Amino acid sequence: MAGSKSTDPMIAALLRERAGYIQSNKTDRADQVTAELKRRGYTDDDEADNAPKGRHAPTMRTAAAEVVELPDEPEPELKAEFATAPEPEKRGPGRPRKQDNNEG
Repeated sequence: MAGSKSTDPMIAALLRERAGYIQSNKTDRADQVTAELKRRGYTDDDEADNAPKGRHAPTMRTAAAEVVELPDEPEPELKAEFATAPEPEKRGPGRPRKQDNNEG
């Protein structure tokens, strides 16, 4: 393979992959991609000019959160009628079993 001016699509893909790892602070993965680039004959002599044009890793947008402090309010007192749950009603034994008409 030629040096850093390669038009190999695999080199371009590896450069994009490495840029994404660098942007995500995954330096161990970026180092692995760099090793693969070197194995394929790519050199970092003039990396700024060799970066693939028109393609880049998407930027991440995050929502800004605003912290709002709530005023300290006393807990409301529970009314006596709602303080404890009422006991459930006792149920009967249920339906009687069917009698077998074939006795005997």
